[in-house]
Amino acid sequence: MFVITATRLRQALWLDAASCAFMGAGLLAFTGPLAALTALPAILLTAAGAALAPIAAVIALTAARGTLSQFLVAVIVWGNAGWVAVSLALLGGLAPMNAYGVALVLLQALAVAALTCVEAAGLKRFVAAKEA
Repeated sequence: MFVITATRLRQALWLDAASCAFMGAGLLAFTGPLAALTALPAILLTAAGAALAPIAAVIALTAARGTLSQFLVAVIVWGNAGWVAVSLALLGGLAPMNAYGVALVLLQALAVAALTCVEAAGLKRFVAAKEA
């Protein structure tokens, strides 16, 4: 059985924050080339990149807290789940893209989904420990 400890949850949050910051910076720095490569609309890439900076900051601040906030971790889990849902909607035809666009959107959605699962498991354990 795979158990997520508070330490592992905090590590997952730090990884989530770092990946948001990295992806956001990449989307903003390379909007033009990524739009040309993936056929995704440049405005979509720019908006996603701009959204990721404050998201990364909130996740990092949550991870850095002395005591993890159940509420903030839940917001992060639900926010990540929403990000995956929007990504799947994009894949379902919400935005134009070519095969490279599909690969980019799918890979980042899978990465976010994996982090979401780890964070949700950690949140569940965190809540159970508080109730015990």
